Amino acid sequence: MAYLLWFFLGLFGAHNFYLRRTGVAITQLILSSIMVGMVVTIPWVIVEVFLIPGWVRHQNNLLAEQLGA
Repeated sequence: MAYLLWFFLGLFGAHNFYLRRTGVAITQLILSSIMVGMVVTIPWVIVEVFLIPGWVRHQNNLLAEQLGA
């Protein structure tokens, strides 16, 4: 799901909202709303594609701990 959000709405930080990285998501959303910020956001989102698996693994581990696994 995170990759789908990254692919379609990555410039707006949708995948970061999904992964509960709200501060980063809001920053990307604000930067994407201004044209100058796109210069920063586009490479940032490209790098994040390689970081998503670790973030998903982290969220899954947190959920497993909450469920008592």
